[in-house]
Amino acid sequence: MIKMQCFNKKKQGQNKVTLATLAMLIALYFTSFALGFALATYTSNPNSQSNTGNNKLQLQLVQLQQKQQRAIQTAKSIFYKPEEKPSPKDRIKENQIKVLRDKVIINLDNPEWAVFTNTNSMDPTLDEESIAIEIKANCTDIQPGDIVSYYSNIAKTVVIHRVIEKGFDEKGVYFKFKGDNNAYTDPEKVRCEQLRRVVVGILY
Repeated sequence: MIKMQCFNKKKQGQNKVTLATLAMLIALYFTSFALGFALATYTSNPNSQSNTGNNKLQLQLVQLQQKQQRAIQTAKSIFYKPEEKPSPKDRIKENQIKVLRDKVIINLDNPEWAVFTNTNSMDPTLDEESIAIEIKANCTDIQPGDIVSYYSNIAKTVVIHRVIEKGFDEKGVYFKFKGDNNAYTDPEKVRCEQLRRVVVGILY
């Protein structure tokens, strides 16, 4: 219940920011339009020969246009919706977590903790000072978005990267992996027997 209330307050705050930005954009648009019209009228009037007044209007128009562009960029950053990407599966439920005054208890079956070498392949999600909590990887349970350790038949070592694809071919189920900070996908199809453990939590 508390979690939902916090979420609703956050949404209300976002709505207020969005409406304020819209109002600012509309006000700036009409103000710059009015000033531009005034400048055009002023410069076309043969009785208006003051260069000082003309330059002042031009300067005000430029400043308003700059404010308008900044407001547009702000609106874009608020309204822009990034591409949906697969997220790790939720494997820890709220009833498995107990937060006490001096400790946190997470009830998991057969957990292990892991540290990592500084390869930079999973930056900024995982780095050499990160500590991850892992459980045994079940082939049928793994999905794109999960961070999983597997034994690489090419590198001859255990690699921990993110699953980006789960497929099926003549040999059965396979997975494709990629480091979050890597430009390319890992160069092998990973089979179920190569999977080791799946990350369910990261401590920084």
